[in-house]
Amino acid sequence: MSQMAGLFGDSAIAAVSIVARVTNTINSTMVGFAQGYQPVCGYCYGAKKYERVQEAFWFCLKLSTAVLLCVSIVMFIFAEDILNFFGNMDAWTMGIGKLALRLNSLTFTTLSWSILSNSTLQTMGKTKPATFLAATKQGLYFIPAVLILPRILDIMGLQMTQMISDALTFLTAIPLQKKVLRELNEK
Repeated sequence: MSQMAGLFGDSAIAAVSIVARVTNTINSTMVGFAQGYQPVCGYCYGAKKYERVQEAFWFCLKLSTAVLLCVSIVMFIFAEDILNFFGNMDAWTMGIGKLALRLNSLTFTTLSWSILSNSTLQTMGKTKPATFLAATKQGLYFIPAVLILPRILDIMGLQMTQMISDALTFLTAIPLQKKVLRELNEK
């Protein structure tokens, strides 16, 4: 992402790097939460308590979505203050970073479904869909987006890249997780 940001100057590199740190912190926190869900999912699945797997999934989804919604609102409203935490920036850098952080905050809640779905797939031994889903966010969707969007939409394309990747990952995770939930209902 920094290479593409380089097309727009040092300010763009600084802004997207800071936004990436903030969003990666949120993403990593959600991954940690999902790792706490995995033993419950695995134990219940192994014990053939499929209803409990579903209960655990829905509980974790509701909780993490609510928390991420609050985080999204805070990030959207206080984007400038959050970016200033990393040091004073000139107006151009702040403008790039503020919009990028606000755009990213629009899809934070989708992380709940995507990451918990991936954890469920992994825990249930569904390695092919789990691997595919894991590869979408920073690979299959992000790389083409960061290579294409800035060329089409200029700096706005760069600012939208992670948001687009997260949204596409969410859309990919929906049918994968719904299939798992249907299978659990049938058992």
